[in-house]
Amino acid sequence: MPIGPKRELEQPLPTPPAPEGEPQPVEIGEEPEQKIEVEQVPAEQEARPQQEQEEPGGAAPPPVQQEPTTTTPQETTPDAFVSSIEATLAEGLTDAFNTMDEETQQRFKAKGEETAREIAPLLARAKVQVQKVVKLIQSWLRMIPQVNEYFLEKETKIKMDKLMALHEERRNRSVE
Repeated sequence: MPIGPKRELEQPLPTPPAPEGEPQPVEIGEEPEQKIEVEQVPAEQEARPQQEQEEPGGAAPPPVQQEPTTTTPQETTPDAFVSSIEATLAEGLTDAFNTMDEETQQRFKAKGEETAREIAPLLARAKVQVQKVVKLIQSWLRMIPQVNEYFLEKETKIKMDKLMALHEERRNRSVE
């Protein structure tokens, strides 16, 4: 035997209002309400053009100028994407690069640019072929004289993580 008044199941339970400054709970499937503050203008002022409206001091209010919003797409060109891959690959290798002789530096730089160009289409795909990218990075890093296996694995992992973050960032930007 139920105690208290019967409540119909179709009616939602009332929720107490949240204190000021705290977000209101939102039911699943509902969009949160956004409060927009709108300045109320009397009907007679609304009908007059902007130039005729004057402030009590006799001076017209300055016109509101909106700053032009220019959105420049970052890294939309393949060259920009390849150069960001090159920058990611080159991070943290300045000491190793500076210890090489000039001929090895040129070969290392050329191989790094080639590696970045080969990685770019692999990262542009929806499903990244991680093993191919890892092999490309490792073959490039093996050009460093006297590189040990631990350094090779560690740098490959760091660079692969950064490249995957770059891939995710580029993919999220293309969705927007």
